[in-house]
Amino acid sequence: MNLAFGIAMFFFGLFGFISIIGIFWALYKKKPKRIWIISVLMNVFLFIGSVALYNYLLTPEEKNAIVAQREQRKIEQETQKKAEQPQVNGQEKQDIAPETKSRESILTSIASKSLGKNFKKIEVKDFVDDSNKKIVLVYYNGSDGYNSTMAKKSMLIQTADLFEELFAAGIAIHEITAFIYTDMKNSNGLHESLVMKCQLKGSTAAGINWANINKTNFDQNLDYIWTAPGLKD
Repeated sequence: MNLAFGIAMFFFGLFGFISIIGIFWALYKKKPKRIWIISVLMNVFLFIGSVALYNYLLTPEEKNAIVAQREQRKIEQETQKKAEQPQVNGQEKQDIAPETKSRESILTSIASKSLGKNFKKIEVKDFVDDSNKKIVLVYYNGSDGYNSTMAKKSMLIQTADLFEELFAAGIAIHEITAFIYTDMKNSNGLHESLVMKCQLKGSTAAGINWANINKTNFDQNLDYIWTAPGLKD
């Protein structure tokens, strides 16, 4: 390519030199019209001749390389145009969804499906040290009666399933605290309200293999747990 370019440039310069000589000759003879005609014709022939000579001297490999470069530039231009255009499909929709639907409504939907009729409410607050992370408070009734010997284990399974789903929601959660209630009465006939409080941090949840843990012993995975004195294991 360098040889072809060099030869083409040589003839380009030669034709340019001849064109300049012609213009000066016309000026010497004081023929302005001839100057204009000579200038136009010589420049046209100069351009066409140089391009034709350059293409003629190119080898097939050099021509293929030029075509490949043009195709690459075309692809890069098309890619840039697509990048500048607003996306309205696929991943773009997934990225927009959390912004158009509030985090609280997303988590509420997950909790209500997981807990069913036992779900009470959910609260989502900003973490003080990082507003992008959330503190989640979820309130619900225990899945078993207060006096049942399986009540605590049943509530732990219920809580483990809920926490797994909430942490998998794709929302940056610093910690989740569950407040578990029952409408049953204890052995003394007193009405009990809050019977269990469970807390799990996001950093702890990230290290849990949810598929393999024993959810009946989920209290061993929690960062904090409180149970009412009368709640049986």
